[in-house]
Order: sequence, then C-alpha cells, then structure tokens
Amino acid sequence: MENQLVEAKNTAAFSDDKLNRKFLAENLKRILLNTDYNVFSINAPWGGGKSYFIENLAELIGDEAICISYNAWESDFYNNPLIPLVTEIMYKLEQVISKKDEIYSDLIDIKKIVKSIFVKTSFSIGINGFGITYDPNKPTIKSDYITLKNLKEKLRNGLGFIQEKLNKNIIIFVDDLDRCNPKYAIETLETIKHFFGIKNIIFVLAVDKKQVENIVKTIYGIAPETSDIEGYLKKFIDVEFNLPAPDYKSFIMFHLGQLLAKTKDKLQDKIYYNYGEIINDRPIDGLLYKGLLVDTVKKLVDTLSLTPRVIEKLFMRVKLTIESLKKDDYFIPELIFILNALYICDKKSYD
Repeated sequence: MENQLVEAKNTAAFSDDKLNRKFLAENLKRILLNTDYNVFSINAPWGGGKSYFIENLAELIGDEAICISYNAWESDFYNNPLIPLVTEIMYKLEQVISKKDEIYSDLIDIKKIVKSIFVKTSFSIGINGFGITYDPNKPTIKSDYITLKNLKEKLRNGLGFIQEKLNKNIIIFVDDLDRCNPKYAIETLETIKHFFGIKNIIFVLAVDKKQVENIVKTIYGIAPETSDIEGYLKKFIDVEFNLPAPDYKSFIMFHLGQLLAKTKDKLQDKIYYNYGEIINDRPIDGLLYKGLLVDTVKKLVDTLSLTPRVIEKLFMRVKLTIESLKKDDYFIPELIFILNALYICDKKSYD
C-alpha cells in the first residue's frame, strides 16, 4: 500500500481531521475503487476513530462509487441480518435508479427475489442452521434447499448485473459490528460470505479486532492461545487495514485552544499555578501556557494509551471542572488534567 499524501477532490471530507488520517483515506480510496477483493476491515480499538474515518472516507469517495452506510448495532434486534443489510442496499439503489432507467425493471426483479429468500428461510446461519425443511414426498429439485440455493444465485447475478450497468463500485460500510450481540455479529459475517462475494460489490467493516475475536471465542469456544480465531476470521475478511496510532499533539492543541476561553479570567488575574512557569522561572502568556500544557496532557495520553474518544471525554470533564471553579479559586491545570484522567481510568484510585 502506498503511503503518500494526495490532495482530495472533495474538500468537505476530513475538513476537521485532527488526527492527520486524510492521506490514509486517500490511499484506501484508490484501492477500493480498483480492487478485486470483496471484504476489507478497518481495525482500531474502541474509541479509536473508526466511525469518523469510514464516514469521511465515504464522503471522500463521493459519487465515484455508490457508498452505503450500514450500522449493524442499530439492527441487531432483527433475527435475520440479511433483512436490514439488503434493505439498505435496495434503498440506496432506488435513490440511484429512477423509474425511467432501463435497469429499473431489473431492480424490481431483485426485490422480488429478496422477498422470496426472506420467505424461504428464518436465516440463522452458522449457529442454528437454515430454517428450511426437507420433504421426502417432493422431488429433490423442488426442495427448499435447492430453491434457496437458486434464489441466492439469482440475487448475486442480479446485483452484479445492476453494478455492471451502473459502472460504479458499490461499497457497503459496516459500522459497530463489534458492538452487536455475539450471535448477530457472527450471522452478519456469515451473511456477507454466503450471499455476496460479488465482483465490485465491496464491504468495509469498521471493527475492534480484539472484540471480534472475543465474540468468536464466545460463540465457538475457541481457546485464546490457539491460532484458530485468526484462521476463522480470514474466511470472511480479505484485507485488513489497521488504523495507526496517531500523533495526538495537534489533536490536544485543538482542544486546549477551545479551553483557553474558559481560563482567560484566571490567567489575566494571575489566579493560576503552572508548573511550567516555575520550572522555566519566567511568566508565560496564554500561548506559551498552552504549549507547555500540551506536553503534560500528551504524556498522560501516551502513558495511559487513551483513544481519541477518551481524550475528548477527558477534555469534557476538564471543561466542567473549570466551569465549577469559583471566582477566587486557584486554577491548577496540570492537577485538573491528572485527576480527571485518573477518574476516567481508575475510579477506585481516584476516590
């Protein structure tokens, strides 16, 4: 994978990117528009910025592909993951294809096929098996199994035909799969495997890989020390893309800049205590104060391995702490950050 910066055509995407991940998205965009693979995973820990990344990646791709967003967690109350997944795809295609288009009738045919599939199976793939029956009195050619198999092939061919006529890749971004109940998460992976695998129809899964591995252990009882989990996931995911840990300095600077307005009165009235001032033996203005505090916060972030989501939570708590200070209270910024970080990471020690 190339690792170079390319200017984006769509200026709206990543316009508020504080983690400098736009160039990674540009690289992945080129791959998704030209790949022969079907399933990619975007791996990062909880709160690591996966949702932000794929939302802006879809924005970056724009109309160069047909991008579909699907939040698996919001749909895991369904018994059948195929229903919400295919519904999202059909909904998007209906927006792209008008009734005047030559392929509109083909879209209607696909919807009829989907309905027949829903009728034929209760769809508990991989865990409880298909909800189909075998009637020994019927010819095998008319069995539910053969019927479902043929319907699945018609669905694949139909979607492939639509994609070819549209002449654009169809990219389905699946978010929050690792937050689903374990059974539904596995069934979603199985659904993608069994019903898709269609050229130029691509799935991008935003996941915490460790959490997905825990889900596999929960469902199948695979021992943590074995390599079976890795092999199991490779059945579903063709290419893994790991979001690297960013340099948080600019991210912290941005949030500190927003906090400065809350501390203006304390700084002007000298009602603050700053360790950096004592160490450097000189007074500091707001800008230098901000710069010195960046190092303290960054050390906290690095030492505690805080994710972007937790960093934002830390700044929210610090903001609330500052707002609670009375007029004559001394402002001790380092201590406020340290105590709030401790509260988030180890409440028992904080108490």
